[in-house]
Parts: sequence; structure tokens; C-alpha cells
Amino acid sequence: MRAVADPNRNGKPYRDLRERLKGSHRGATCHICQKPIDMTLAWPDKMSWSMDHLVPLSLGGKNVFENVASSHLSCNSRRGKEILGVANRDADGRWLGTRDW
Repeated sequence: MRAVADPNRNGKPYRDLRERLKGSHRGATCHICQKPIDMTLAWPDKMSWSMDHLVPLSLGGKNVFENVASSHLSCNSRRGKEILGVANRDADGRWLGTRDW
């Protein structure tokens, strides 16, 4: 049986969304830790750029510009599929992780 690619995570629409976000004013700062992203770093560097879905695809989020934000790869991975809100942030606005590593 042949594996089928996930249309939410592959294909031209997904790549176009990534490029649109990277080139936007929201592209260079991590929305989770609020620190700048070094756009010269490449995956799999933990501080490289990553596209994060504000409402995760697994929880019904969509691949639309309004539902994505830039993040460091490590911040995105640490956040997992949680939906960020005020309760998840410290006094400086940084996201507080809940996973035990």
C-alpha cells in the first residue's frame, strides 16, 4: 500500500503559505518567546525558523495566513499542540511550556 501525502503539510499551497509568512512583517520574531529569529539558520538547527499553527491542525486549525506565526523550531516543538493564551504566558509575555523534558 502506498503512503498518501498529507495535503495540510505538503504541496504547493503549504509551501506558498510558508514563503508568505517568511516574507511578511511577522516573519522574523518568534511569537512564543518574543526573540528574533536568525533567518540564516537552517533546519534542523533548534533556533531556525519554523511556521507554527496558532490553532494546531490536529485540533481543527486551518492552513491559512491568519492561523500561522513564526517561531523558533525549538519553541514550536516545545509548545506541541497547545493553544497559546494569556494563561500560558509570563509577565513579560513569553510562553510558559508545560511539558517535562
